[in-house]
Amino acid sequence: MALSVLRAALASTPGPLVVTLIARSASKLAGSIGYRPVLLAGAVSWAAGSAAFALSVTSSPHWAAHWLPASVLIGIGIGLTLPVQSGAAVESLPPARYGLGSAINASFRQLGAVLGISVFVAVLGTPGPASAVGAFHRTWWVFAAIGLAAGAVLLVPRL
Repeated sequence: MALSVLRAALASTPGPLVVTLIARSASKLAGSIGYRPVLLAGAVSWAAGSAAFALSVTSSPHWAAHWLPASVLIGIGIGLTLPVQSGAAVESLPPARYGLGSAINASFRQLGAVLGISVFVAVLGTPGPASAVGAFHRTWWVFAAIGLAAGAVLLVPRL
């Protein structure tokens, strides 16, 4: 399925749009029920979106049936995770340490982005046309497992 640059950009818009819509209410929700449940829901949604990509990627994917549901699930996961993580990082700090806590959180978020891209590229590799779909399946399954691992960490009681 070859798309023009404009159509590809428009096709990629729903995921980030969902992030924006979810992020606004995620912090309020975390204030009501706590950070961990919201972060857990985000990790599970992120994992579910990755699994949806792993299950639906084909050599000629259908946007509405394959791409849209997976990107919306990942968007929900990101929207529930990233803004709430920022609040959780500074929650127990005294106000004089908010800047430091926020900076440390931002540094680790950037490190996570670099490691995530590195893992994606390492697992994906440089497949030829015949093996590209299988390479993407493996890559999305790895990211689904990472999302589930993040969720499992959130289930461990705080010491």
